[in-house]
Order: sequence, then structure tokens, then C-alpha cells
Amino acid sequence: MEPDELYSNFQKTDPCFYDLPPVSFQLIVGCNSNSLQYAVFDPDKHKFVAFTIKYIQAVRDKYTYYDQIKNFISENELLSLPYKNVRIIYETQQSTLVPDALFDIAEAGTYLRYNQQLLPDDVILTDKLRNNETANIFCVPAGFQDAINLPNSTIHHHASVFIESLLLQNKNNIVPQMVFVQVHAAFFDIMVLENRRLKFYNTFAYKTAEDFMYFVLLVFGQLKMSPEQTGVTLMGEIVKISALYELLYKYIRNLQFVKAGEMFASSHILNNVSPHLFYSLFNTVLCEL
Repeated sequence: MEPDELYSNFQKTDPCFYDLPPVSFQLIVGCNSNSLQYAVFDPDKHKFVAFTIKYIQAVRDKYTYYDQIKNFISENELLSLPYKNVRIIYETQQSTLVPDALFDIAEAGTYLRYNQQLLPDDVILTDKLRNNETANIFCVPAGFQDAINLPNSTIHHHASVFIESLLLQNKNNIVPQMVFVQVHAAFFDIMVLENRRLKFYNTFAYKTAEDFMYFVLLVFGQLKMSPEQTGVTLMGEIVKISALYELLYKYIRNLQFVKAGEMFASSHILNNVSPHLFYSLFNTVLCEL
């Protein structure tokens, strides 16, 4: 992958997309602060048959952001087709995990407000993490929900995919302890599996590579993990030629990017796309959220 791929628009459709009606496929739409993406998945052939990414203008005005979402939908004819189902992956730090044994859907807002500051128009949603027996409670602005009003769609939190997919993919892994870091434009997720079970998950905001490194090492210190012995698997908005990677490599030499799954490898339209860049988007199809 070339470093500038992280900032390049991309659009490709497999010719076999047109061989079947859209109702045969699943649509996944990803939304974050700097890009909008969608992928169409063929569950019978177990491969992706369409993928588009569009980088958007960074804005502080949320209404301008919503307008960009509306424009993205109106400009992409494939988004208006009647798919089997549509899953929207929303990236936000505003979420909290609650064990099933303590979870009461009627109190979802109370749990979230305990450690997050919400706005009056925020809509509270919940993902069920079946492989971890927890609920992931999160919120989206009402304006976002209105802007991305696609038929037969549900909105999910990016960390739900991050956690669930990695638990599934590593359920038979014999490595006793694994660390995963998913990088976003202004924050990152870090997750630790110990003996194939979730030991730790958190998210940290950062502005500089030094901020990023500080929080990674903080987690290593809190969990008494050795940077020399415990490796880190990376995904998201990070490439080798970057300040984040170079600083991370100074402290943790055992670094690797998450590997492509079988469904990604069989998707010919993704031959020029690095699988780690859009991890949550492509791995949503593994999860029963």
C-alpha cells in the first residue's frame, strides 16, 4: 500500500454485482469525521462486490457534516438500492460497556450519562456483544440519524465490530496475551485479549504522536505487560510511513498490521486496498450485532 492511499478516494464495483438483485447483498456504510465509505457484500460467494470511499471536508459545524452525508448518499446510486439489510457503522468515543448481568435496557441512558456528556438531541442506541456477554451503549446525534436515513438500516458502534470480530477471529488462538490498536483521526481504541477473553478495552483521544504513545504505554503499565515481549496488532488510519508508527516502533518492536480474512482475500476489487485501513467496515459481516 502506498502511504497516500490513506487519503485517496476509491470506487470499484465487481461485474458480478449486476448478476443478482440487490436484495441478495448486504450493505455496510461507514461514517467518521474525515471519510464516508460503503461496501456491498455477497454472502453466498463470501466476497465484497462493491467498495467506495470518499474523503470529506473536516468541519466543526455538524450541519455541514450532515449535508456531506446527504450528498454522498444522493451521489451514489448503489446506496439507494433495496438490499437484504443495511448496517451503518458510526465512529464515536461516546460509548460504554455494561455486562449482561447488570444491563437493563430501560436504564441505557443512565449508564451512558454516568461517564459521557450527552447533548439533548442525542439518540441512545445499544449493540449486543454476544461473544463477550456485554452491551455496548452509545449515542448518535439525531441530525446524523436523519441524514443517513437509508431503508432497512440499523446503526452500530465501531467498537462493537472491533471487539466482536477480534474475539471471533482469535477464539482458537493459543497466544496467551494479545494487544490490538485501532487508530482513528483523533482517537484510538485499544483492546487486550488474555487467553482468548476480553481483559481490557478503552479509547483515548490524542493530538500528537507523543499523546498516542503515552496512552499506549499507560495501558501496558497498568496491565503489567512488557513492550519487549507483548506485540501489538494495528488497524485503522495508520501506515508504516507515519509519525505514529515510527514512535510506536521505538518502544514496541513486535508490530504487525491485522491480516486479511478469507472474504477479503477473495474480493478482487480490493486487491489495491490494505485490509487494515477499513477494518470495522469489512469485518462487520462477521458480527451478529
